[in-house]
Amino acid sequence: MTKHLKLASLSISALLLFVSAVSAQVPYPSLAFTRESNSEGSTDYVLRPKVEEIQKKAGGVDKPYQIVGVLARPAKAMAVLLFLNAQKEIQFDPQANSRVVITVDGVELPRLQYELTATTDSDVIKLQIANVMIPLKDLQRIAKGASVTLKIGSVVHQIEKDNLSALRYLTAEIEKDLAK
Repeated sequence: MTKHLKLASLSISALLLFVSAVSAQVPYPSLAFTRESNSEGSTDYVLRPKVEEIQKKAGGVDKPYQIVGVLARPAKAMAVLLFLNAQKEIQFDPQANSRVVITVDGVELPRLQYELTATTDSDVIKLQIANVMIPLKDLQRIAKGASVTLKIGSVVHQIEKDNLSALRYLTAEIEKDLAK
């Protein structure tokens, strides 16, 4: 695993544990958008999943759900997709297959892998979090797509319209800030 991937994974894990004080508009109730300074002196753009809101939308803590969050670092032209899966029947198994296939409007993004970064297991729900590092240009391609599917190992997820809207919002904010 490269040093950059380890740092990005660590950043995502830390983001889940700590709430940022710098919040902006919320494009989607289940995803909080923030701009955050990082240790490199640049800005990260984050769509952080809000589990309480996801559970409310799903109809309770015991309802399964899937959603995609993001940590984008334009200074490095990289992003990490944060995929939350709470489907007990279908779970990530990186030992069997760590390949990721992202299909945007019928076109596959090449050679992607995921890393399982967190798993919580309770009597009610099993939550897994997988990170997928991608170039920033691929995040922009995903955000502009009308239909986006992620196949992470055996887990398949069609990104919902609201989730895509949140990704579009994040990439628009990046593009707006970079244009300044």
